[in-house]
Amino acid sequence: MDIVLYTFLQLLRSGSFGLSARVRPLSPYKWKKVVELTCLHDVADLIWKGVQRQSAIPTMNIPGPQRDEIAKRAGAKRLSMADHYPLSTATLPGKRANQRLGTIKDESHSKDVTRETLLIFSLLTHNTERMLNTGFHLRGLIDLGVALRAIGDKVDYVLIDKWLDQTSMRRMAQLQASILMDLFDFDADEFPFMRRKEKNAGLLAVKCIPNIQMLSNPGDENAEGYMNDNKRRLSKGIHRMNIYFRYSPSGSFKSMLNSMADGLSQIEE
Repeated sequence: MDIVLYTFLQLLRSGSFGLSARVRPLSPYKWKKVVELTCLHDVADLIWKGVQRQSAIPTMNIPGPQRDEIAKRAGAKRLSMADHYPLSTATLPGKRANQRLGTIKDESHSKDVTRETLLIFSLLTHNTERMLNTGFHLRGLIDLGVALRAIGDKVDYVLIDKWLDQTSMRRMAQLQASILMDLFDFDADEFPFMRRKEKNAGLLAVKCIPNIQMLSNPGDENAEGYMNDNKRRLSKGIHRMNIYFRYSPSGSFKSMLNSMADGLSQIEE
């Protein structure tokens, strides 16, 4: 594993879940790369906790400017998970999937649905949406793990199972659980909705972390600029589909088609 990615994950494991970490000395340039990953995945507060936990270790040689940048970003105010991941704003690729999700949204207003159940399903849905539409992102995955450990015993997993099957999100949910097991030492019994562990989930995550597939900016406002941007969109859409097709065949394919349609609509404008 690349030393930058290794250091990033070690600090993240320590800051997120209090796991032991081994941090090796890095050059200032490589520490800048650690900060870049920190910003991409919106985990400055967690990396900062990891830095503080490891501050007494001689190999923790993070330069002052990078340390200050992480500390500054870590101090930014964050919304609560319920406000940051509202089910009302979640969407899934494809008309049928969104119709089924809409039915679940209506059902979620029932007094029989607990806030804890709603939050866990909302996290699973938002993470699935982001993976399929823009790429792998660690913040939502870690928030899922934190939430499960905090409120997991209050969740109605019979209802979660029903909703996962209705939205065809079972394997995407299992993928998220499997990554938490591989990278952050979670146990299988912490995921009652997981019927089986997905193979090589940690390896998939490690490959995706430094190459987060975020949608590019529109680019130059001319025909050539739009064409180049559309090529990038299509390339990223195909890349995401290749990664997630086995977990969500319909969702990954429709996400790729949506990327193509967005690009074509921009050319027409």
